[in-house]
Amino acid sequence: MLLPFHEIHARLVADTPRDFTRSLYDRIDWRARLIALVGPRGVGKTTLLLQHVARTHPEVERGLYLSADHVRVQALGLYEIGATFFRRGGEVLLVDEVHRYPGWTTEIKSLYDAFPKGHVVLSGSSSIELLRGGADLSRRLVAYRLPGCRSASS
Repeated sequence: MLLPFHEIHARLVADTPRDFTRSLYDRIDWRARLIALVGPRGVGKTTLLLQHVARTHPEVERGLYLSADHVRVQALGLYEIGATFFRRGGEVLLVDEVHRYPGWTTEIKSLYDAFPKGHVVLSGSSSIELLRGGADLSRRLVAYRLPGCRSASS
């Protein structure tokens, strides 16, 4: 079940630039069990996720990047993929574009509750959609905002 995700993860990590990081990187408490990175499209959320997993969990068995809008994630289910990953010894699951996955709050809360040693890092473009939802993540979630770039006309 995880092999296609491992392959995608490996390709993306290999192509991720490592010559710079956003200043926010060093301010994030990566020890938190549930982290959200929110901000407008194009500010570097995906790059930040991939840089983090490349630095801290280079083996795909320990750290795994997923895009929640990927057709296989949608078909198999975020909880099932995450549960399989954590049962096999995974430590940190990075879920990009989480707001595009229907019912994501319930499935993330279930992963958080079922796997107390697991860490989940989420990203999404819409902070309103990301920080609201059906399941109560407010006591669990630590959110960080990546600011957008100002346009030349601003």
